[in-house]
Amino acid sequence: MIPNLANAAQAANILYDFGFLVGGAWVLYTYRRSVRSSAARWSLDLFRHFYNHTGFEKPRQMIEYDFDERVRFLIQRRVTDRNLPLSQEEKRELQQLDNLLNYLEAVMYIVDNRQLLGSDADAFFDYWFSLIKTDDHAILRRYLRMGYERLARRVGVASHDFLFLPDNLKRRAADEVRALGLRASPLGYAAAAEREGDAVTPGTLYRIARGGELKAVRRLDAAMGYAAKDDARSPVRRRMIRVYPNNAQRSGGAKGVDAWVYWE
Repeated sequence: MIPNLANAAQAANILYDFGFLVGGAWVLYTYRRSVRSSAARWSLDLFRHFYNHTGFEKPRQMIEYDFDERVRFLIQRRVTDRNLPLSQEEKRELQQLDNLLNYLEAVMYIVDNRQLLGSDADAFFDYWFSLIKTDDHAILRRYLRMGYERLARRVGVASHDFLFLPDNLKRRAADEVRALGLRASPLGYAAAAEREGDAVTPGTLYRIARGGELKAVRRLDAAMGYAAKDDARSPVRRRMIRVYPNNAQRSGGAKGVDAWVYWE
């Protein structure tokens, strides 16, 4: 029997096309596997550098262990109290902190450009992202808006500024609140405890107009008698901390707001 040459040619073309598809799929699979392997090695190298680089050791310790004692006031001087001078040691510490934040910002840049999976970044750096999101690191989150936009988005930094006044200080600040046109939240809020074991502080949350943070803080500082250059002796304290709606359970997922808070 003489074979049908047309059918044979058609079958050959089908087999050729099938082989091309299989071969192409295998090449694509191999390429993706190679890229994935390279990305995993890259993310591991980023992590190792973060922990092995001697320049990151001190700022890691500052963020993790010495935040209240060192970092809080350093950052506050950059955000609202830039008129106050920094010592040479404070300048070095702030530069080291900036270097660490720039590194994490670069990691998020690589993620945004799809050169590193977000899941890989989370696997290696989620401890630090989570630490920055804790209640007592509110001033650090505010600082991220000054040049660390990608990291700020990663940890959920709000784009607006807020003021929280405890009930016992609202009368003292009433004239300034009216002059500044601050809008009170219809919800009652309570400031998170500044230290573990402290009671929360009930009061009112106000939203500050965009770009009006420095003006609001300076006028309220004067009205309250707060002196940033002599914080320990001031009759009131000013801190940025997380505040929550009244009766909200932080462990239950209630959304808090970072706000400037005045205390007696």
